[in-house]
Amino acid sequence: MISRFAGALICLCAILLFGCEQHSNTETPALQLSENQTAAPTDVVQIAVTGMTCQNCADSISKTVTNLNGVSSCELTFDSKIATVTYDPAVVTPEVVTASITAMKYGAELAKPTAEATP
Repeated sequence: MISRFAGALICLCAILLFGCEQHSNTETPALQLSENQTAAPTDVVQIAVTGMTCQNCADSISKTVTNLNGVSSCELTFDSKIATVTYDPAVVTPEVVTASITAMKYGAELAKPTAEATP
């Protein structure tokens, strides 16, 4: 019984150690757009988030928002309480993003743009 277990353990270690050569040395090809394709336009919105009690809350919100169709990134920290979301306006709206945060039982409101200093 022990010898079968040891043999299986050795085989498993060998598989994990050496892996598949075909997959381990290949590089992921870079995404290239053809002349007829263009990158999707993106917009950035800032959303004030309330009700978070720790960084885990912020991480959970970021993950949920990033998983929305049309959202390419969401940066949010517990300290800032402002989510910076990059999204494709043809696919998703800031209101949908805000609604996804409020569905998680947090407060969310589009941040007011800061006034730029005029010369």
